[in-house]
Parts: sequence; C-alpha cells; structure tokens
Amino acid sequence: MTLFKRLIRSDTGKAAVPSFAISLAARFAQLGMTVMAARVLAPEGFGAFTFALGVGLIGGRLGGLGWPTLLQRFVPRYRVDEDWAHLAGLWRAAQGIVGIATLISAALLALLALGLGSDHKLYDGLLLGALVLPAMGFRALLRNMLAALHRPQNGILLDEMIPPVIMCAGLALLWGGGLTPAAAMLIYTGGSVLAVLAGFLWVRRHIPPETAGQTPRYRLRHWMKTALPALVGMSSKLLMNKTDVLMLAPLAVLSEVGLYGAALRVTYLLTAPMTVLSTVLTARISTAIAQGKIQQAKRLLFGALGFATLYAAPMAVALVLFAAPVMSWLFGADYAPGGPVLAVLALAQLGAALNMATTNFILMSGRQKAFGQMTTAALVVNLLANLALIPSFGALGAALGTALSIWLLVAAQLWTCRGIIRSGRYSEETT
Repeated sequence: MTLFKRLIRSDTGKAAVPSFAISLAARFAQLGMTVMAARVLAPEGFGAFTFALGVGLIGGRLGGLGWPTLLQRFVPRYRVDEDWAHLAGLWRAAQGIVGIATLISAALLALLALGLGSDHKLYDGLLLGALVLPAMGFRALLRNMLAALHRPQNGILLDEMIPPVIMCAGLALLWGGGLTPAAAMLIYTGGSVLAVLAGFLWVRRHIPPETAGQTPRYRLRHWMKTALPALVGMSSKLLMNKTDVLMLAPLAVLSEVGLYGAALRVTYLLTAPMTVLSTVLTARISTAIAQGKIQQAKRLLFGALGFATLYAAPMAVALVLFAAPVMSWLFGADYAPGGPVLAVLALAQLGAALNMATTNFILMSGRQKAFGQMTTAALVVNLLANLALIPSFGALGAALGTALSIWLLVAAQLWTCRGIIRSGRYSEETT
C-alpha cells in the first residue's frame, strides 16, 4: 500500500492522471461501440465484425515488426543523451519500415482471402481485416512514439478514443438501416485513418525541435536486432489474447465469435487503468534504467503490480458474480448464453493486468529474448487448449484456454522479474 501511495503521488502518478481520464472515457466509448454494434448486427453479424477487427489488429501489430516497442526503448535514451541525429533517424526509419511492412501484410491477407474464394465463411473477414491493417499498425507506432515523448494521453486518445467515437457516431446515424458487418468495418477504418493523421500532427508538434536541423543517422542493423526479438514476444502475447477469436471462426460458428467478442469487450474495463499506467511506465522505466536509477525502476514495477491488484481484483469478482445479468442488460437476451464466458474472461483479464506491469519491466531491462520465449510458450499452450476445448465448448472453451495461458504467463514473468532484480543487471547486453 505504501508503494502504491508513493506511485500515485510521484511524477509518474501525476502524469498518469490525465491519461487515465482519457483511457477510462475511451473504454466506455469502446463499450458503447460494442453494445451498439452487437445489438444492430446480432451475434452472427457481430461475430463477423469481431473476426475482421481481430485479423486487422494482429496483422497491424505483426506488420510493425517490433518497432513500436523499439521506440519506447531508444527514444528516451536518445533524449537523455541528446543524440538528436539518431533520434531523427530512428523516427524516419520507423515510419518507412512500418509503412512498407503493413502494406505487404495487407496484400498477403487479401491474397489469402481471394485464394479461399468468396464462398468461404472467412472471406469477408479477411478482406475487411486487410483494409484496416495498415491503420492499425500506425496506431501502435504513433501511440508508442507519443508515450516515449511523454505525451501518453495523446497516444491513448488516437488509439483508443477516436476510432470508437467515430464508430458510435456512424452507428447512430445508420441505426435501423440494415447495417452490415462490411459497412461497420468501413466506418471503423475511416475512424482509424483520422486517428493516424491526428497522431502524426501530435508527434510533429512534440518531437524535440533539435531534431529538425539534424542529418538523420541510422543504426538499422542494431535497431532491427533489438526490435525482432521484442516482436516475437509482443506478437506471441497479442496472438495469445486474440487467437481465440481467430480460432473460434473456423472451429465453431460466427455466433460464438459474437458472444466471445461481446464478453471480452466488457472485461477491457479491468485493464483500462493498467493500459494507461503501462503507457506511462514504459518510457519512465527505460529512462530510469538509462540514468542508472535502478531503485526507481523497481519502485515503478512494485507500484504497478499493487495498483493492478487493487483495481482489477474487485472488478473481476463482481463480473464473475453477475456475469449473466451484465451480458443480457448490455447486449440483449440473445447474448445471455455468454455469461459463463464473461466470468472466465474476467479472471483471465486480472492476470493480463498484472502482466502489463511485468512486461514493461522485462522489456526495458533488455530481456526481450526471454520475454519472447515465455510468451511463445504461453501461446502454444493457448493454441493447444483452444484446439481441445473450442469444438466441444465453443466460446467458453476459448475463454478457458485464454485464462490458462495468461496465468501461466503471469507466473513466468513474475519469476523473471525476480531474477532480474536479484541479478542486478539491467543493460541490453545481458539479453
């Protein structure tokens, strides 16, 4: 409790307050978008929309090639060292690499859809996912760049608030007009593009002015060598969180995807504060380690773990106890069977909240390889559990697989953080 109070009163805590307000509003906007879309599209149509959104999100994050995480590793260091030439080169390279990689990923996804044929049940979802994929990749890049520039509230605004608010407005205008999953995805894609444009304007405004007159310097081999291991870990973690949606569609029916997607959106309220704190902490832990302030880095970790437990645990218990009424009240009677799914996912998201704190500490301490190994192992557990459980239990089976893999990852990451602290080694050379 003392660590928690210290964190709240610190510069980090003060920086998190405006970000928390924006993120909380964004989570309610996302929930509002989910409620509106779920009621208009019904479970099957909402399942198709959820699948397309999941495909675009995963493709965009994979297309980032680990560069969003890389920015949070090196931008604070270059600012501390006043290495403006490398900072300018890093940002320019990040834009080019993510742009090319996401466009290639979108093209490959579209080719996969065309190869399956228009009669395949995944055809529309894959094409729509390809449409939103580049914007998803740049949303992650810009969010992390703004966080590294100590403007996390702007990053949260562009990634979490702008797209769902535009989506809600579009759904309200088209309410009762026979909205299709494709039309819903087009609205969401438009909102994402506007968010990306806003993000570029904010980065241009807040990047240190000293970079403007510099000739960019590049360390592409070193940057890629650092980014790719982080990509393995972050991608495995993302896939672990999203593979259930992707596997439900081919292994079950789209209505099960709809139930799962609706329940999952409710549980995002559990991780909203930790998403904010994670955005703020990543750059601050990196800065503390770069400056040799190890005790400060450890205090940030322990404070984040305490905050996650105090906030998420009571909410998880409440959702477990009232899962079925919450699903019916929010989404309608057609979603009442998703009550058990919500209960299991609430417990899983409690573990996810803890993992956000440990992930920051592990990556900023240079253990991206160990992080990749842990998350890959958890992903394998998740995939095997889904294959075993989804055919028999549908959305509930996917939720059980998610909970199992997340809590195994919690245990592994806590053990790794303990090892880092006991070793006293925090530099990237120890990876």
